[in-house]
Amino acid sequence: MTAFVFSILGGIIIVAGVLFMARRRPPGQPLTWGEAFVAGAWVFLGFILAYGLIPHYWLDWADTGLAWRKDKVGIPMGPLGAIWDGKEGKALWFIPVNEGVLWPRGITFFGRGRILLNAEHIRDVIGSTIYIAMLAAQLVLWSFWQKRGKVAKQRAEREALTTSAYGRPLQKAQA
Repeated sequence: MTAFVFSILGGIIIVAGVLFMARRRPPGQPLTWGEAFVAGAWVFLGFILAYGLIPHYWLDWADTGLAWRKDKVGIPMGPLGAIWDGKEGKALWFIPVNEGVLWPRGITFFGRGRILLNAEHIRDVIGSTIYIAMLAAQLVLWSFWQKRGKVAKQRAEREALTTSAYGRPLQKAQA
């Protein structure tokens, strides 16, 4: 669990560094060789964290620490499972709960079959969601980086229309 938490913290630090540089660096400013090398290494480290380490440490923690295996049928509730004492027959509204697991015998459809979900399926769904979230965050960061000069330019254009060449506010002509 600690490796998973620290990998997420590392990812947050990487994103914070990109946001800091996006606000600080004006668009079109030429890069030196050293700046380009550091920026490339920073982005590469971000990709390794986002697509390699964070999903790996999630899967590792789910396998070892949480023991989400194939033989654990049902959807694990995690810390919310401590609310129920684990006796058979307890239910959360219409959902059967047994020892902190939702649907411990599978999801039934009025006696016409059932779907067996185990903890490993849930682990894999969460792992896939991590990849999707990282891809979405990457696209948002790219967009933020590409639009970093447009916001300042639009702000300057608005101020230019509301102030005179001497910096005094303009007044509307009254009819």
